[in-house]
Amino acid sequence: SRLLAARGNNSFGVVGVAPDHVTLVSLQVCSAGACPLVYLVEAIDMAIDIEVDVVSMSLRYFINTFSNAEKSLLVDILRRAQEEDIILVSGAGNENIFADNCYPCWYGGPNGICVAALSDGPDYETTSTSI
Repeated sequence: SRLLAARGNNSFGVVGVAPDHVTLVSLQVCSAGACPLVYLVEAIDMAIDIEVDVVSMSLRYFINTFSNAEKSLLVDILRRAQEEDIILVSGAGNENIFADNCYPCWYGGPNGICVAALSDGPDYETTSTSI
């Protein structure tokens, strides 16, 4: 968010990419360590309603732990966000495992960005999921 919205003439000497055209809305929808799926769905639904451009999510779910109804609920809201051209940014996780069932990251789509980290060598950073 600082890269996007940083104002000019500040003490840091850095101007954001779009300092006069970005409105940031920060919503904490989950408590530390717990985020029921319905909270995420409601937050993305609100983001769609207020016509945001980007949703950045510092969370992930393992889709294989969900019922079919929960999977459908999650995929439907992610699809709706994509249809509204909302960019969905989410983390790959910190387990250093494949993210093949890690949502919303694995959902992808044309507007999906899945964030991970690499080490200086050929390996994934130990705090990132290999995707």
